[in-house]
Amino acid sequence: MARTFQNAQIFGNMTVLENVMVGCHTRTRSGIASAALRLPRMRREEPVTYQKAQYYLEMVGLSDIAHRPAASIPIGNQRLLEVARALATEPEILMLDEPAAGLNTRKPGSWET
Repeated sequence: MARTFQNAQIFGNMTVLENVMVGCHTRTRSGIASAALRLPRMRREEPVTYQKAQYYLEMVGLSDIAHRPAASIPIGNQRLLEVARALATEPEILMLDEPAAGLNTRKPGSWET
């Protein structure tokens, strides 16, 4: 099971892609020590993790901003980023806590309702 929160909970100091890779890492076999020491298993798994993260970003429409800092993207995209990261954990159940709360459908600069 995976869930998102009403307020975006992203890693702002990481890129959009790295945020999704965090979700992918929950399904890898190498642990913290393997990652810290860059052991062969981790080096073999990393390209697959990268490709999966790209796939989930494409799925939610954020692949074109994959290398931007996550803190620099608009709140709507941060919510999509959270969804991509949650999907990357490959859950059987995905719970979304008010994914559109606070968002509007108005175009920027438009004052019509």
